[in-house]
Amino acid sequence: MRLLIPPNFIVSVVWGILRRLIKALFIEMLDEGVRPNVVTFTVLIDSLCKQLRLQEARELLDWMIDRGEHPNTVTYNTLIDAHCKQGSMEKVNALLDSMIQRGQHPETVTFSTLIDALSKVGRMEEANSLFELMI
Repeated sequence: MRLLIPPNFIVSVVWGILRRLIKALFIEMLDEGVRPNVVTFTVLIDSLCKQLRLQEARELLDWMIDRGEHPNTVTYNTLIDAHCKQGSMEKVNALLDSMIQRGQHPETVTFSTLIDALSKVGRMEEANSLFELMI
C-alpha cells in the first residue's frame, strides 16, 4: 500500500502539534508554580536545537540562568553540538567560555563534538590540539 501523503509531511505535522503541546505544558507548569529544573530546561533546549531554532535555544539558556537554574554539561553539550552542526564556531567558543565560567568543564562528549566539527571544516591543527588536550 502506498501512502498518498508523504511521510515527511506527516512527521512535520505531528512535530508541530507536539511542539505546541510541549510549550503549553511548560506554560502550565509555570502558571501552577512548578519550578522547571535543569532537566526540563535541557529537554526544551534540545527540542529547539533539533528544530534549528538556535537563537531561541540560547535565549532559553539565558532565561534559565536568570531564573537561578544552573545549566549542566549536558545542557551545554546540546547547544555546542547544534552550533557545531551549523558551523557557528564563534558561538561555540562563547558557549565554551560560559560553560567554564559557570563551573562546568568540557568532557569527552564536548571534546569529541568539537574535534569532529573542526575536522569537518578542515581545521585539523585545532582538532589535533584539542585531542592532545583531551588525552
